[in-house]
Amino acid sequence: RMKPRGHTNYQLRKPYSKSPFMPYRSCILVVCFLSLVAVDATSLFAQLRIVSYNILADAYIRRGRYPNASATALEPTARRQRLLDQLTHMRADIYCLQEVEPGVHDAISDQLGASFHGHYAGRRGRPDGCSIFARTDTPLECDTLHYACEAKDDRLALIANVNLNGRTLQVVSTHLRWQRHST
Repeated sequence: RMKPRGHTNYQLRKPYSKSPFMPYRSCILVVCFLSLVAVDATSLFAQLRIVSYNILADAYIRRGRYPNASATALEPTARRQRLLDQLTHMRADIYCLQEVEPGVHDAISDQLGASFHGHYAGRRGRPDGCSIFARTDTPLECDTLHYACEAKDDRLALIANVNLNGRTLQVVSTHLRWQRHST
């Protein structure tokens, strides 16, 4: 059983020992709950910017959940273009994204260009998943760890080995369950 601080009932469906990426040494875990996190890991690499961003899957947009947002702010085509512009403006070396739909992953890949390699993993039975994009010359080596918050829930951690200047950095992007009563 895994119990992250402040959360309960997280259970792993896949044991760590079966993953070729385990154990995770020098791992940076970036977790995001509807917010944006940027990390400068200057002590590990000369200059490295990592961004974690929950981009809000179009499938989860409900007008009632966002009463202060304008209708145009929630419109999918306009949202996607603003997202692409925002990601480009951030100029990160690694992007860890949550609530990504496959078509959005492809659009982000096109926007970031050939200097980035990306990987997408979808949640079981859901329209979204996580993506990691890294500015690197080599493709990402990735693994996916599925775990549950509740019996019918599927969460995942997308785990990537990123080769940067001959050194490997292991990066994990996950989206934990939002619990309204405890946040």
